[in-house]
Amino acid sequence: MPRRVLIFAISTAATACSLAPTAFANGRFPAANMLVQRPGDPARLALRATFGVVVSSDGGKNWDWICERAMGFGGSEDPSIYISGSGAILVGTFEGMRRSTDGGCHFAHDASWPQNVVDLTARPAEPDRVYAVTSRFSSTTDAGNSFVSQLFVSNDAGATWSLRSTLDPSLVVESVEVAPSDPERVYVSALVSDAAHMNGALLESDDDGAHWRAHRVSLGLTEQGLYVAAVDPKNASRVYLRTSAVDAGRVFATNDAGKTMGGPLLQDKSALSAFALADDGNTVYAGGFGGVWSGASKDDHLTKASSTHVQCLTAIGSALWSCNPTGEGFVVGKSIDHGAKFAPVLTLSGMRGPLRCASPSDVDSCAADWPALRDLVGGSKPAPGKTSEQPAAAKPTAKKNWLGCAASPAAPAPVSFVAIVIALGAAAIGWIRARSRRP
Repeated sequence: MPRRVLIFAISTAATACSLAPTAFANGRFPAANMLVQRPGDPARLALRATFGVVVSSDGGKNWDWICERAMGFGGSEDPSIYISGSGAILVGTFEGMRRSTDGGCHFAHDASWPQNVVDLTARPAEPDRVYAVTSRFSSTTDAGNSFVSQLFVSNDAGATWSLRSTLDPSLVVESVEVAPSDPERVYVSALVSDAAHMNGALLESDDDGAHWRAHRVSLGLTEQGLYVAAVDPKNASRVYLRTSAVDAGRVFATNDAGKTMGGPLLQDKSALSAFALADDGNTVYAGGFGGVWSGASKDDHLTKASSTHVQCLTAIGSALWSCNPTGEGFVVGKSIDHGAKFAPVLTLSGMRGPLRCASPSDVDSCAADWPALRDLVGGSKPAPGKTSEQPAAAKPTAKKNWLGCAASPAAPAPVSFVAIVIALGAAAIGWIRARSRRP
């Protein structure tokens, strides 16, 4: 499910100078790092990128852009995103939840909604019942640092939220996941400070998040994050976990809800950032800088399927979708042979432009940024006299956006944009320490 991902910033920090001429306004090179679909509707896709969200309504044939400022965030934040069964788009940021019910043209924000959102998830059988986990630094005392981490639940696709529980203040929460086969089972992963270094914790609830049992998870000296990757769709006690580190990563599982941990299904000397579990739970995928691995869930290891670099993996039906660094030549790929080969689905230059919305809309703010992004990723420029990447003959009332809402083309303004890199390496290290290494 959706979660925050730092896209190999430490690895790319060394090449920041070479990227400087082509970096975007927030100082990060354009890249994609999360792909989600609307439950039950594989044609509706949303791709999280370092420059906003790109959406498709036709299974990836065409893609339209929603800029960061339209959704109320910016900088180096990679917010959690989720599309509900009813089509609401939820964007969970540190500043608070944003919600769109018209396909991304307008995003509402309410002060009563969760703040400091870390992760979002839902069960396939209840796609409008959404769980949000939050975590923020609270204070430092003689006993150490403390945090406020909470679980919220919405029964109406994010329109209203209720606090379900407040977690142990010594924990820094990383992710949340629910068991598809058990409506009461919820899992949360977190980091906890030991005397020597950071370790992990897997929290288990069998009363829908009201109460928790904590299970310690040992982390290596260089491992900086622990994430609940997935829960088996038929066995609520089988949980897949993934660790993150700059130069290593592991994937392993527990068959008893965290009481004992199995050996690694995969342990690689490259950063692992991606995991996917087939809908039937029978096939497991993992990936990162080192390539893509796959295997049967009944096996005790994963086998390397390809050397394709990936930044996310998403299983949709019988296909495996990927987010890819630009060095692969595409940013979204699709595999029908369990990750052995990926066919390009989207290149950065293949975006059509800002999402078409009837003005006024939040996407209007994207028009000024589109020329710079278009030039950066190599998109074609509009012909003289046209105000959009779309055909000039298009009529505003004749078009609909990716969720079928009435829309009209947004005209990008001829505003110049200076692309800069602002201390990428230092910012990346600071972000990791702030979000993954503390307390």
